[in-house]
Amino acid sequence: MATSLLKTRKNKFIFSGCWGLWTIVQYTMLQNFDIDWKIAAADSVFSNALLAGASMLVINSLAYYRPEKRKYLYLLAWCSVLSILWVTIFRYGMLSVFHGNTAYMNFLDKSMAIRLDIAFLITGCASITSMLW
Repeated sequence: MATSLLKTRKNKFIFSGCWGLWTIVQYTMLQNFDIDWKIAAADSVFSNALLAGASMLVINSLAYYRPEKRKYLYLLAWCSVLSILWVTIFRYGMLSVFHGNTAYMNFLDKSMAIRLDIAFLITGCASITSMLW
């Protein structure tokens, strides 16, 4: 059986540090788009916490189950489903909290396609790295 990427303390520290850094980068980007600091903080923390959770799900699942036949097709489907689920949870979560801010809602609607793409790439990288580990 394969081991999880997150088995060692060092890898957990790197994983957490990278997500913390990415959260700060996303917060700064949202601030540069003139998003209110409270909304930018909530957006970056919520989206990255969900995406880190999806990545952990992929990493830990692949430590116990490695598909043999059509493994890359399986990973492609799994990452697609997780990304769509992530985008749906994130969008409706942010809509329910900031429904009165029309400027942010317009920004959120326009940015969902790129957010889906980024989520797919991140979960895909996590799954490929786990398969190769």
